[in-house]
Amino acid sequence: MRTEADFDINDFDERNIDSGKGNHVRFFMYPEKQEHESAEAGRPIFKDVEYIEILSGGSLNNIVIRAVLDMDKMRFRDQYRRFKETGEDVAEGTPLREIPWMEASFVHELAHMRIRTVEQLAEINDQACTTMPGLYDLKRKAGLWIKKSEAAAPFTALAEENAALLARIEALEAKKK
Repeated sequence: MRTEADFDINDFDERNIDSGKGNHVRFFMYPEKQEHESAEAGRPIFKDVEYIEILSGGSLNNIVIRAVLDMDKMRFRDQYRRFKETGEDVAEGTPLREIPWMEASFVHELAHMRIRTVEQLAEINDQACTTMPGLYDLKRKAGLWIKKSEAAAPFTALAEENAALLARIEALEAKKK
């Protein structure tokens, strides 16, 4: 298990917020060798320990892998809660495959970079954009798509409410006949 990190501290400096923004965070269990117990037993003894992997969005070099600290549980509380509930690495947000303008080939390339949601794509650092042609444009497009979606949310909710009311009226009218 790699426990050393080659990273830029600026990618991980917001330690007091629930910051999955621009980072891929994964909690997992790792069997850690217990040296003292192994020496006493004369055989290798391992204990499952909670580990965290933090990748600066889009960068394959800025990686931290280590045992989970209390700070991690607070900083990434939503991801940690999902890990405890499901035992899985779950990305929160809109999956890239659900974005109509996102090509399948980009979805696969970005998944390799651990970018799986449009929110993660919009938040990757500009330096990471140099690793893949067209990534900066995708980042910009993702940010604009999020802003437009947020602006349209009230209208979308009204349209859904209107459709539900129309369906209800039709059901009532069908009952009368």
